Amino acid sequence: MKQDRILSFEATRLLSASLKGELAANVYGLQDFALSVCAAVLPVRLRIPSSGCGFFGDLFMTLNGLRFAELCRASASVEWGSASLYFDADAGQNAYRYFFEQAEFSFEETGSRRLLNLKYRPTADTFRRYDGKSVRVSLSQAIAKYCVVRKEIAQEVEEFVCGNFKGKVLGVHVRMTDAATGAESRKVAALDLYKYHIDKWVRANPGGAVFLATDEERIVSEFGRHYGRRLVVRQSLRSTDGTSLHGHYDPGVVGSPFQKGKDVLIEALILARCDYLIRCHSRVTCYTLCVNPELKFKDLSLEIGGEDRTPWLRDIG
Repeated sequence: MKQDRILSFEATRLLSASLKGELAANVYGLQDFALSVCAAVLPVRLRIPSSGCGFFGDLFMTLNGLRFAELCRASASVEWGSASLYFDADAGQNAYRYFFEQAEFSFEETGSRRLLNLKYRPTADTFRRYDGKSVRVSLSQAIAKYCVVRKEIAQEVEEFVCGNFKGKVLGVHVRMTDAATGAESRKVAALDLYKYHIDKWVRANPGGAVFLATDEERIVSEFGRHYGRRLVVRQSLRSTDGTSLHGHYDPGVVGSPFQKGKDVLIEALILARCDYLIRCHSRVTCYTLCVNPELKFKDLSLEIGGEDRTPWLRDIG
């Protein structure tokens, strides 16, 4: 209680001063401001949970949380518990560690002082860029520092690329299932529009291959008929009836939550190894384009009247 009273007094004292100073420049909202004040007074450990979003929705929230901890010089732990769509008790209590090497981070020496544990729910948007860098390049740097994939996953990516990529490769990401029903106000491009741009790329690269990442098995079949042996596809869990793969807004496809997360992460990383990318809006390919900030892409969302949700992806400075 004494510590709480001291914290309350200090937070009040710092409120007006911080609005004028550097602290105010580091916050995104009321939650962030309050936690910034706390971090200015006591050693803080931010606990960043899963919000039950899709894999990369949660990952971008995590990146924002870690960047915020970095700005506040706080400690942080990523805790994707049972709320995560990818949680599997048999694989461990923290789903983040199924996929990434590190979940504990410290941006300040706290010595023996007791940490104030606070849950922090960041947004998936508005990443605070590093000085002199674009948002896309800043996210690329943050991913390289804080989201290092587990060695066995990185090895699977490397083996697939070495075994299947010979010459130029076009990456294509087709998100359907719940996105095709208008979930989150999304619009998806017709397959004919995808084919138009893929065919255009193929004519310019007659020896090139097409790597397809999709959540629907019917897309694999359709593209297989159209592109034949040119098509490269990885074996992974997919929907066969339009049910969402990960269960965002419905029960989802039956299957291992861990495997679903692993599949989408591996395919996003494989897309980052392609020479060009065709996409509609999806956080899967937002991640891909941050992993490889030099990868050029065609965003079909802009051709079908969809909202331009990620203009920052086109700024690679």
